[in-house]
Amino acid sequence: MRRIRLDGEWELQALRVEENSYDVRDGSRFPMDIPGCVQDALIEDLVVPDPYYARNELETLFIGRSDWRISRTFDLRKRDGRTYILRLEKVDTIATLAINKVNVASFDNEHRIYEIDVTDALQDGENLVEFDFTSSEKVALERQSRLEHPIPCSRYMHDSPARNLVRKAQCNAAWDWGLCMQTIGIHESVMLFECEDFHLSSFSVIPKRKGCDWELQVKAFVKVFHDCEVSLRLRCAGRKMEKVIILHTTDEAFCINMEIPSFAVELWWPNGLGDQPLYDVLFELGDYESTRKIGFRTIEVRNGMTMGGKELTVVVNGQPVFCKGANWIPLDARPCRMKAERYDSIIRDARDANMNMIRVWGGGWYEKEAFYDACDRYGILLWHDLMFSCSTYPAEDWFLESVEKELRDQVRRLGSRTCIALWCGNNECLGALGWYEETRANLPLYLKDYEKLYSNWIDRILVEEDPSRMYWPSSPCAGPGDYSDNWHSDGNGDMHYWTVWHERKDFESYHSVRPRFCSEFGYQSFPSLSEVRSFAPEDEFSITSAVMEHHQRNEEGNSIIYEMFSRYFRQPAGFENQLYLSQVQQAYAIGTAVTYWRGLMPYCMGTLYWQLNDVWPVSSWSSIEYSGKWKPLHYAAKRFYSTVAPLVYTDDGRLFVKVCNDGREAFSGRCRVSLLDFSGCQVRSMESEVTVGSLEVVTVLEEKLDGLDAGSCYACVSFGGVEETLLLSRPKDAGIVDPGLGYEVSEKGDVFLITVRAEKPAFYVVPDAGPIRGRFDDCLFTLMGERTLVFTPYENVQLEDFRANLKVYDLYSALNEG
Repeated sequence: MRRIRLDGEWELQALRVEENSYDVRDGSRFPMDIPGCVQDALIEDLVVPDPYYARNELETLFIGRSDWRISRTFDLRKRDGRTYILRLEKVDTIATLAINKVNVASFDNEHRIYEIDVTDALQDGENLVEFDFTSSEKVALERQSRLEHPIPCSRYMHDSPARNLVRKAQCNAAWDWGLCMQTIGIHESVMLFECEDFHLSSFSVIPKRKGCDWELQVKAFVKVFHDCEVSLRLRCAGRKMEKVIILHTTDEAFCINMEIPSFAVELWWPNGLGDQPLYDVLFELGDYESTRKIGFRTIEVRNGMTMGGKELTVVVNGQPVFCKGANWIPLDARPCRMKAERYDSIIRDARDANMNMIRVWGGGWYEKEAFYDACDRYGILLWHDLMFSCSTYPAEDWFLESVEKELRDQVRRLGSRTCIALWCGNNECLGALGWYEETRANLPLYLKDYEKLYSNWIDRILVEEDPSRMYWPSSPCAGPGDYSDNWHSDGNGDMHYWTVWHERKDFESYHSVRPRFCSEFGYQSFPSLSEVRSFAPEDEFSITSAVMEHHQRNEEGNSIIYEMFSRYFRQPAGFENQLYLSQVQQAYAIGTAVTYWRGLMPYCMGTLYWQLNDVWPVSSWSSIEYSGKWKPLHYAAKRFYSTVAPLVYTDDGRLFVKVCNDGREAFSGRCRVSLLDFSGCQVRSMESEVTVGSLEVVTVLEEKLDGLDAGSCYACVSFGGVEETLLLSRPKDAGIVDPGLGYEVSEKGDVFLITVRAEKPAFYVVPDAGPIRGRFDDCLFTLMGERTLVFTPYENVQLEDFRANLKVYDLYSALNEG
């Protein structure tokens, strides 16, 4: 077997180009790297501007509406008696392939993995490879014109229509946080295999408990060209198997098992519950050699009736897990920027914020290997949607057949991943049956299509391909076979709770529901000032400027943020403080929800807020900006997702202080509760020793606020090394005073020290290093007196530059400057 990698420089040629303002015409040629996409090639070659800056996106939409050819030549010493297999992943999306002018394949699904026998088309010497891509938007509209009945989908600002009729990342067509970039290209390596008797397509390995020990269940997928004897070797955790097997031309797959004694391996645990040891599995078949890294763990998802409804509880190694985390969207709208280092960094950021689960949202794509590597490494469980979102979808044979191939390809690729906890059929497609005029008018028709796709078709495929994991039909839903309204019903399965954002309810409305598992809820903020500078000139530094509004893709987003300013904080002074306060408000909202819902454990067993990351610089629900900078929400998550944490909130005129523990062992510690006035003087305090068991919540204090002037004091609670502060009234009604905030900066080794002082209590203190990449050890806290913060830069930075870029915000100053 010989591998030939066809990556590197190819040629891009415009075939049929939409009208544009640039020097791109039919027949225009440009260099292009593969893996890569047309948009990236034209941006990198300075043919078109950066679509992330200002409103340049609108100038680049023509690329996705045009047709393109990507080609190259390569030399091959072709050998008689050999079979040549071309392997392609993430061909995006509608294309044909010709080799030496002979058509050999067509493509219409970005999520497929294609292995094509190109033996007859190849020749000894120079070979010409040509991919002709047709605009997916054109194809979608043509398919739409031929539908027997409408297949509606949700629409977004500047979007590409009929996205649900083409199997590519749905958010490429735009979303309410994302630009429209209908990418065209090949996003993974192009590999040519020269094979003798057979080809190993892939293999999966799943460890299963067998008594007290383990059994590795290995399944290999092969293409056999001649009956043959092949040597097989399997190694893992110091154990090995060697044998000779016979492959027949009728074989497509075979299974082998190998026992691993329990003493040879340690258990893999989600973050916060234990370590994440990974073991190499080496699989050799003839001259093919492949490896996987696996963790040894058991996993189940419980959906039985408990406490008056259907639970949704993830159980790892027999331990129920309170799932803490956020929702994941693609790392970037530009595939060339999806680097392994960025995946590692952002998943490490999730781990460092005490998360143990991420939901891979169904409007993106099946991620790159580097993503799953990082989740396995850092103990991040995955709720993994299949790639369907916010739409109805066809149930016609051509669509079902494409989906079946897609799912078999991807589940075989990903089935070995330790981090994947469950497969979920779609994002909000069950709820979408009630969104559109067409579906409401003929619900039985669309429900029949829905059941055919998700219940009959996808369910069957996943049971066949991966019986080791639960298939959850939709998010949100109450469970298999249940079509309840889980947008507003909170007693069963998973819930999406958007009443606060979309319906503009008060933050206290989070207390009105008791979800068993809340897999989506969110609140927007504006980007930080340094993020705004990355896409807007200073003359656009206004929330209502054309550029800022272009980078706000939720049509009501700005008005919702401003309305809540008025309800909770008052209007801040100036553009910079508007950005700051929006991020404080976002953390306030999400903290309100998580604090209350964690207090319901074990009735509630998961909170995944929307969303972790961004695909470009934008106003959004993310806790990490596109640049990688933590918003205050992410720092807050590090506290409110701590394994052991105090939970402090007011509800119905009462102050509640609780402590929670979602770890495996009981925890004992001293809980200190203080009430202080806004001069920093203590009004009252109490301390008590508290023991809180695994998956337990203990109420330390429940007290009516009748005897307190809630606008004149605040609560400070510490437990388990975590301190939380709570204003007892809405911030705008609190009598906070000028804290006299100041700070000094020094350098110590590779870090910077920021000594912050406040004469009176300073609330929502947020240090910000501007564009300097790095992380503070804390942010979004209350300060009285003096405290030294540590900033760790990710690259070499001079003290003078850090000092010049540093700013420390607080609530009083934001509301009173100028």
